[in-house]
Amino acid sequence: MTHLRYRGAVQEDLVKIVEIYNSTVASRMVTADTEPVSVSSKQRWFDEHSSDRRPLWIVENESGQVIG
Repeated sequence: MTHLRYRGAVQEDLVKIVEIYNSTVASRMVTADTEPVSVSSKQRWFDEHSSDRRPLWIVENESGQVIG
């Protein structure tokens, strides 16, 4: 059985969030972006979220690796 951990995203997670997002761009199934985005281009978006308003969630596997 796999145990997953959910937690609020912190600034250090933005690189991984962008990496995961960019992995979906080529399929064009979940985003309208046609080119990968940069971490710096997503900073404002990240800053507009907070734990009490529009939270961003991180999912980690049993090893503590961010998987979603």
